[in-house]
Amino acid sequence: GGVKYTIKDGILYDAKKLLADVKKMVDEAKAKENFRITQPGLGKGEAR
Repeated sequence: GGVKYTIKDGILYDAKKLLADVKKMVDEAKAKENFRITQPGLGKGEAR
């Protein structure tokens, strides 16, 4: 289910491939920055 294709500026894109490409870019950026989600209100090193 879901969206199979999307159109921008008259160009047809495969939505699933586009989503996978964006996920890959985000994962790479997070790995490069050593990104970590912490709970709001807690100082560094206090993550649960």
